Amino acid sequence: RPPALPSSLPTPPHPTTQQPTKTEELLIGRPQGIGVSAICPGFVNTNITSTAHFAGVDASEEKRRQKKSARLYGLRNYPPEKVADAILRAVVRNQAVVPVTPEARGGRLMSRLAPRALRAIARMEPPL
Repeated sequence: RPPALPSSLPTPPHPTTQQPTKTEELLIGRPQGIGVSAICPGFVNTNITSTAHFAGVDASEEKRRQKKSARLYGLRNYPPEKVADAILRAVVRNQAVVPVTPEARGGRLMSRLAPRALRAIARMEPPL
């Protein structure tokens, strides 16, 4: 019987895209067939923006923001089925980090080449 994995994994001070690597390190020497993947979907056209809760705003402002974000995600129009396909490929290929959309791949590249710039962009307030 293999030893049990820790019940909770340590949270690293670096981006969550590094977490699969740390988790995989914990799995070294364990039975095969266990994989870990971080899926970075990017902007995908789902109804999440229509039902999202925007903290710190009243109901009418929240509704306005929901409509505007849903419209923007709709313009992007990247279907969730493509994300599902990427997840299935990641499982088959045992990929650790899977950026799906072009903006997710760009963000991944930027995290490697210019992490400070990416963190500065992440702190920006979107114009909703």
